[in-house]
Amino acid sequence: MAGWAWRRTAARSLSLGVPLALAVPLALSACGSAPPPPTPTTVELTVTGAKDLNPDPNDRPSPVMLRVYQLGPSDAFANADFFQIIDQDKATLGPTLLDRQEIAVAPESSQTIAIAPKPDARTIAVAAAFRAYEEAGWRAMAPILPNTKNQWRLDVQARKVTLTPPEAEPEEKPSSPFKTGGATE
Repeated sequence: MAGWAWRRTAARSLSLGVPLALAVPLALSACGSAPPPPTPTTVELTVTGAKDLNPDPNDRPSPVMLRVYQLGPSDAFANADFFQIIDQDKATLGPTLLDRQEIAVAPESSQTIAIAPKPDARTIAVAAAFRAYEEAGWRAMAPILPNTKNQWRLDVQARKVTLTPPEAEPEEKPSSPFKTGGATE
């Protein structure tokens, strides 16, 4: 009888040991797997031109040229005047300028632009070449958040350009690091 009990104990130990022996390597292999890759950083601008965009001397709407910049630190852009950006952007922005695109915006138009951000880009900045630049809010800036889909609405009004998150109303001033306006801001 003693042999029977021993066999039963050995069988019970074996029945517990086999699944445990299989589970340990599986658990250890899970520890060694690589973490999932981070979410890619993307930027998408929905650009809308107002009906009364960039009026000429007779108040007729006109297209406007926009420059969309990818910047590292954005102080140089924020502190520059209109002509430093429009005529001498490379010299004015220096190494903070990572990329530049030009976009023509017509009155009553809408377009969506996908931008592949440069690895060191921290800010999207926009300069609008309005006719009456001295009266215009010709620039806007917004942060590029890493590892996320950055979506912005870029509203180009008669004499003002604004960057807002899509859920905000166009005339709202969001309480965040967004900046819009002209040379005085």
